[in-house]
Amino acid sequence: MYSGGTRQLSYRLDILDGEIKIGELPAKEVSINFDGTASDVKMSMTGTARANAEIDWYKHRLRPVLIDDGQEYPLGTYLPQYVQDTTDGGETIKKFEAYDLSILAKNDKLTERLNLKSGTLYLTAIQGVLISCGITKIVADASDAVLQSDRDDWDIGTAKIEIVNQLLSEMSFNDLYIDLNGTTRLTRYETPSASNIDHIYQAGKASIIEPGTSVESNFFEIPNIWIAVVSNPDLETPFVATFTNDNPMSKTSTVYTGQRKVEVLSFDNIATQTDLQNAVNKAAFQAMQGIETIDFKTAIEANHGLFDTCAIDIPEYNGILSEISWELDLDNTSMTHKAKKLVNL
Repeated sequence: MYSGGTRQLSYRLDILDGEIKIGELPAKEVSINFDGTASDVKMSMTGTARANAEIDWYKHRLRPVLIDDGQEYPLGTYLPQYVQDTTDGGETIKKFEAYDLSILAKNDKLTERLNLKSGTLYLTAIQGVLISCGITKIVADASDAVLQSDRDDWDIGTAKIEIVNQLLSEMSFNDLYIDLNGTTRLTRYETPSASNIDHIYQAGKASIIEPGTSVESNFFEIPNIWIAVVSNPDLETPFVATFTNDNPMSKTSTVYTGQRKVEVLSFDNIATQTDLQNAVNKAAFQAMQGIETIDFKTAIEANHGLFDTCAIDIPEYNGILSEISWELDLDNTSMTHKAKKLVNL
C-alpha cells in the first residue's frame, strides 16, 4: 500500500481461467511495460510471486488491477511465457514474464498456405486470422476497404501477427493492439493533435511529474521527402504517393536546409490510393517527430493507452508530445515515459 497525501494506492494480481477470475496471485516487483516501437507484442509484465496451487502457469492468465482510492483499474490481461524458480529462505519464488494476448497471434504460425480472395473486406480477413489464434474479443473501427487482388503472400511458418499487421498497414490502420481491458483493438491511424490532449503535466502543488526530464535531439538523419509506389500486376495503374516537407519553419525541411533527403517506401499491396497517401503522411510525421525524444517520470497513472498525447509545462521543458513507450512500477507507484515532440505536417 502506498499513501501519497490523501491518495491510497495498492494493486492485486488476478488469476484468470479464460475470462473467469479463479483466484489471486501473491506477487511483488510487478512492472508493466508498453513499447509502441515493437513490431509485434507491445505490452508485457514481469514480477515475482510465491508458489500458488491455484495457478496453472501453462494455461491461466494474469490480470493486474490498480486500486486508487478504492477505484479499480485493470491494467491488461497477460499470458505467462517464462517462469523461473528461485529459492529465498527455503521458500520457492516464481520469477515470471507475461505478455498481452497478442502473443497468441505471435506464437501461432501458418501450417498451410493462407489464400485470401480479391474483394474480401480487409477487416473480415483480419478478424478471421485472429479468431483462428483464439483471439475473439475484438473491437474494430469501421472500414469498407477490400483486397485489390488474390493474396497468398505468406509462407508456411509465418507468424499470424505478421499477417495481421501487414493487412492493417495496407488500410492505414495501427498495428494490432490489446488495451488495458484485454480487448483487441483494430484502429485507424490518426495523426496526434494538440487539439486532443490525453494527459497534462504541470509544475505546482498538485503536480505528479517528478524531476529528471531528459531531452535528446536529432536533426541530421531525418528525411524531408518521402515517396511510395505500389506496382502490382493486378492493379490497372500503379499507386504513387509523395510527401515533401517544404515548411520554412522546419529545420529539417528542403527550404531551411537547402537539401533533398529522400526516403523511398516499399509497399507490395495497399487498399486504396488514399490509404497509400495516408501511409506516406504517417511515415513523414513519425520521422519528423524524431527531432526530439523526451524521457520523464511521474506518479503512477492507470489510464494510458496507445500513443497518448501529453502536454508538459514545467521549468525544465514545455511542449506537446506523443508517447511511444511507458512503464508502470506497481510496487514503487512510479511511471516512466518516453515521448516524441509533436510536429505539424
